[in-house]
Amino acid sequence: MNELSPQLEEMLEPMELQLKFFWFVQFSSYAIYVFIAFIIDTRMKEFASEDAKIALSALFSLIALAFIVASFVFKRMFLSSAAISKILNGPPPDWSNLKNAHGMSESLLVVIDVLLPLEEQKLLKAGMSVHQKHILLYGLFNTVSIAGLVLSILINESTAVIPFITCSVVLNLLNFPSLKKMICAASLDTPDVA
Repeated sequence: MNELSPQLEEMLEPMELQLKFFWFVQFSSYAIYVFIAFIIDTRMKEFASEDAKIALSALFSLIALAFIVASFVFKRMFLSSAAISKILNGPPPDWSNLKNAHGMSESLLVVIDVLLPLEEQKLLKAGMSVHQKHILLYGLFNTVSIAGLVLSILINESTAVIPFITCSVVLNLLNFPSLKKMICAASLDTPDVA
């Protein structure tokens, strides 16, 4: 399937906009973390020895690295074309389960059943899954920055947050959300849906 129907596009649009909003808000969070690190640096007294600073820097760098690796593994497991194809090749969506999980109304479920053929219902189900997983992925990226913020506070060096923020920014830039493109790409790899 190379193109999505207008009905499916309309249903995916709010999720795509929400992901783009979350993606953009991440950058605001990073700016706040830098601000906090620099404000606290000017207000705190030195209490960590050089050895403690080195040990804490190593520890928080390892924590951040673990979250970076986790984000790559998570993306490969849940957001790759192969992972999305598994959803598309899976059983038809059980909208009654999704109604409870996503707060969908009965009327929307009827609209989905009437407007969308089974293939596109599967694409919608995949879109909903990708939407949820992207939010979790952004949480992993944000955790890298939080590790840098905590480190900068603990060692009383505001600049310690910068490499962590930089990693988070790069991860975000490499993962701009494109829900429709991801679903279309996965559906091309899926014989049942194409």
